[in-house]
Amino acid sequence: MAGGENTKTTIECNNPLYLHPSDGPNTLKIEPQLTGAGDYKISLATKRKLGFVTGALTKSSTDPVLKEAWEACNNMVTAWLLNNMTESLRRSVMYMKSAKEIWLSLRNRFTVSNGNRKYRLNKAIYEVQQNERPVSEYYTELRVLCEEI
Repeated sequence: MAGGENTKTTIECNNPLYLHPSDGPNTLKIEPQLTGAGDYKISLATKRKLGFVTGALTKSSTDPVLKEAWEACNNMVTAWLLNNMTESLRRSVMYMKSAKEIWLSLRNRFTVSNGNRKYRLNKAIYEVQQNERPVSEYYTELRVLCEEI
């Protein structure tokens, strides 16, 4: 049953198709903005909306209530993604029809199989220096770069 299909006319609050009244296009803010690195899976999962970008939640073709709820949630996830991107990145994906389509486009664009991107990440790792920073900051910067590769 895609998206928890049933015959109810309301969406329960534990259903991924539920949008809380306080949810809005700007309620999911992540810093720094998406520039090509970063993973927003945790933030989307806390809102029970990760399935919209992975494709696990599909639009109902039989239940009009669930279909409308899916469309509203998809639009909200799309807004969250767009509002957490840099302007130039946002312009390149803003006319895509679904959160999943945007997510796949970003994933393909910034995958490490991109030789140029991999080279830049390796170069950044090589150039990281501790200088006067605490070891924990130095380690964190290295760890983030290594995780991205």
